[in-house]
Amino acid sequence: GGRISYYLHKLKRGLILTEGAYAAPPAPYWQSRLWAEAAFLRDVSRLEGGTYDALLEEALEKAYASYAAAGEYLSEEACRAFEKALEPAKAACKAYQVHLVGHAHIDMNWMWPYDETCMVALDTFRTVLTLMREDPDFTFGQSQASCYRIVERYGGEEMLSEIRQRVREGRWEVTASTWVEADKNMPSLESMARHALYTKRYLSRLLEIPEERMDLDFEPDTFGQSLHIPEIMRAAGVRYYYHNRGRLEPYFSRWEAPSGAGILVYRDTSWYNAVVGTALLVNALKASEVSGQKNLLKIYGVGDHGGGPTRRDIARLRDMMTWPIYAELRFSTYHAFFEAVDREETKIPVTRGERNAIFTGCYTTQSRIKAANRRAERVTGDAEFFSGIDSLLTGRPYPRELFREAWERTLFNQFHDIVTGSGKRETREYAMGSFQEIMALANTERTRALRALASEIDTSSYAAPEDLRADTAFGAGAGYGVSEGIGASSAVGGRRRTVTFFNPLPFPRKETAEVTVWDWDERDADLISFADPEGNPVPHQLLESGFHSYWNHSYLRAALPVELPAGGYATLILSEKTEEVPLSLPDASGAPGNQQHFPDEFVLENEKLRVTFDPLTGGIVSFFDKETGRELSGGAPGGHFRLIEEDTDKGMTSWIVGRYKSVRPLNKGIRMKKTDGPLVRELLMEIPVSPVSRMTVRASLSGDDGFLTLETETDWHELPVVNGKIPQLNFTFPLAGKTEEFTYDVPGGVIARAPAAMDLPGLSFLAGVPAAEEEGVMLYTDSKYGYRGDGDALSVTLLRSSYEPDPLPEAGNFRTRICLAPAERAARPSELLELAARLDHPAEAVTDAPHPGKLPMRGSFLERLRGGVKLSGVKMDEETGKKLVLRLSEVDGKEEVCAFRFFRRPAGAVFADFTEKDGETGDLSLEGDVVSFTAKPYRIYTVVLSF
Repeated sequence: GGRISYYLHKLKRGLILTEGAYAAPPAPYWQSRLWAEAAFLRDVSRLEGGTYDALLEEALEKAYASYAAAGEYLSEEACRAFEKALEPAKAACKAYQVHLVGHAHIDMNWMWPYDETCMVALDTFRTVLTLMREDPDFTFGQSQASCYRIVERYGGEEMLSEIRQRVREGRWEVTASTWVEADKNMPSLESMARHALYTKRYLSRLLEIPEERMDLDFEPDTFGQSLHIPEIMRAAGVRYYYHNRGRLEPYFSRWEAPSGAGILVYRDTSWYNAVVGTALLVNALKASEVSGQKNLLKIYGVGDHGGGPTRRDIARLRDMMTWPIYAELRFSTYHAFFEAVDREETKIPVTRGERNAIFTGCYTTQSRIKAANRRAERVTGDAEFFSGIDSLLTGRPYPRELFREAWERTLFNQFHDIVTGSGKRETREYAMGSFQEIMALANTERTRALRALASEIDTSSYAAPEDLRADTAFGAGAGYGVSEGIGASSAVGGRRRTVTFFNPLPFPRKETAEVTVWDWDERDADLISFADPEGNPVPHQLLESGFHSYWNHSYLRAALPVELPAGGYATLILSEKTEEVPLSLPDASGAPGNQQHFPDEFVLENEKLRVTFDPLTGGIVSFFDKETGRELSGGAPGGHFRLIEEDTDKGMTSWIVGRYKSVRPLNKGIRMKKTDGPLVRELLMEIPVSPVSRMTVRASLSGDDGFLTLETETDWHELPVVNGKIPQLNFTFPLAGKTEEFTYDVPGGVIARAPAAMDLPGLSFLAGVPAAEEEGVMLYTDSKYGYRGDGDALSVTLLRSSYEPDPLPEAGNFRTRICLAPAERAARPSELLELAARLDHPAEAVTDAPHPGKLPMRGSFLERLRGGVKLSGVKMDEETGKKLVLRLSEVDGKEEVCAFRFFRRPAGAVFADFTEKDGETGDLSLEGDVVSFTAKPYRIYTVVLSF
């Protein structure tokens, strides 16, 4: 073996193993050919126990002698003699079948704007179609529904028709199961379901192919894969999975999810962008070493910026097919390869677990894109839920096309170079412009549906005679609040109004919510009152010192406790007090010069928590759970914000979080002001970050809520130093002891990870319970994905000023909501996910005038009665718009009966996959308005209900 390697090394001198191997004379064609054959036979012999080593060594020795004597490249005569000497090994080489598939990796808007992406796709496809006309055997595979949308919109009917023809012939293979080659860590489960749903429906119609044939997920460049991907893929009808990045070994595996669902995975032995040359099959037999079978896959063609195969590639392959001491090469398809492997009884190993972590900076870089993705998923999902309920209740048409467009835009931005923040400025600008379109589609429909549902509530008994001419509040506040919620413009004025709060989650909630009141006489602010439908008073607190001006109208914000039914609503009455009200006059005892003084103490406390902040540094030095009597903080310096400088030695600063080379707590020069109200206790901190950057943090405990909220607003102008430093803003919370395992939420459930001093992906939270304790802390954010559990602390990366390829991805004003909540060791994952869902979906209010209707003032549309399954999505079906579709996932790892109650009695219920094709009823039970079934551990379910 040593001599073989020696000769191969010597004969490689002067060879260019890709481009130059087939250039015009005097380039070393024959020497390159001999080298490639010898390298391939060496690997074949190794797999067969060294059977051909002696034969190969002898032939190489003679070839090298000829090379040394010639003083230049080997001649044709020497190569032919070498091949003749190795005739006994020909059959062994030809036993290996190499499936050749033309390929063009097309990045969506990576280092270029969208118009260039379109031209890349169209130019590539023109080349491919021309080659197909020239060579009847040439095959090609193309992923991403977005590429075919480009053809449909900009390529013309002639190109589209020709692609359809090649698809029918089996020469153009559609490898798309997703709208784009998407990230597999940050999109939600529902997003992944929509990738399959919209891709398969669209391409089936456009290219006239059966949906079930789209059972391959081709993800060559995706930056790692999450834990439950095999279960998600099987729910999407996918059997085969191709990737390059992620867990590097083995090349073949049957990857199983915690549910037991498995897919056949191939990780390429080389890379997805390949120019045909001498090195074509270098490392190829590593796959056979793993699997024990002799089917190999080789994809070729220029990629990233498209291009694909060329005439040169096909000419080279045609020539290589004639080489005697080489594998059997044939133009083929991915399906032919995977199906051939799947048929064989081989030793392909079973693997489990996630395939991470790749490019840890991509969980945080370009934070506006991340925040946009989270909000797009949440708002579109809520809009579908309430719009669907409105359609079932009133018969109004469900806007399927509107939601489809919103989702397609969201899915496009989940491309692995967009949502990850690893693109250029133009990438970010396109994504953020598209996000505004998504909000225009989804948030307007959500607002319409909520107002429509509110209009169906019978509040007529609270009507009072009003002089409409005096209703100055009507029409006030157009557009107010839409950046955070449904918008809080006023549809009503007067002294008696209704306020309806909505809950999109399938369980009841009791929490502190907010409402905006327009044009209430400031002199009568003390007379504002709220009451429930039974007339019981509901306490409230005016926020932000009362009244504010907005485009010639005034408003105030009030906080109040609300009890919300599962998947429903609750209506309160806003009116003016008529009973005796204490006269409020200035009190001289409260004047600054007439106050008793006490030591500075900054404590926020309610019935569940007591949180203590250090008066000098602002750090959270105590986080005390009053219900359990446990201290959850690790003490000083406490939970605090910090400015970190990352080393740039690893390069690729958008992709990689560098080594922390300095950490500076933001604990100097802080201004602090505490406000205690009857419902909301707040501490406002103004924190200098640097001479050019500042942040404000509003820490609050509301009502009886069991979590602390930190609302941050950062004016960030930190610049990187090329080959010097990357500034990072970070929040960290020390735990009460060393922690051996951390829980992160991931698509389809949660994952437990060992401590690691590196950023890892979580959809919304990180939780840790110290090994010696029974209770720890959950750290949630509304818009971040990069969390770090390193043993004794929870941390989240908030902002990173990387510099490549976007030289200035973060500059300006950024808002992030952080929440800290107790997390018990015995808590089921479903309980953590339920809390995260509550934090993700704050109750939103619609105000109106009292009016007649057919709904009661408090009601539930959808309630989870039993089981810990997570409800990930509710929508109306794509085919009719009249069936209700539920997406459910079992997250606790338990087999248990789950049951849901609906506001109307379903006529039928069936299981389906992501594409909503009706399947079996299984053990679905339908009794009155309740649907139940037994959920298997970690399984994902799609249930379709007809009415």
